[in-house]
Amino acid sequence: MKKVAWCNVWNEAAALHGDAGSLVHFTESETLEGTTLCGRKFPAHKGTPWTGRICKKCSATARRKEMPVGFSRTLEWVPSIDEIEK
Repeated sequence: MKKVAWCNVWNEAAALHGDAGSLVHFTESETLEGTTLCGRKFPAHKGTPWTGRICKKCSATARRKEMPVGFSRTLEWVPSIDEIEK
């Protein structure tokens, strides 16, 4: 399982002003595209900004899969296109 948060026009603009960005979601996908545990499809461009808040639906699904408390601290991020191109 990995963490994912993605950028779009709205949360990139919000990040420039110090506001919150995208929620952190969980995914079992090993590729740059896929779906989160809450059923959202994530795009290829992802990464910052993120709020640090975790999606409640993803969290509930992970708990149903019997993930231990605090498991998200050790998860890797799904890399963004910007990180791969470097």
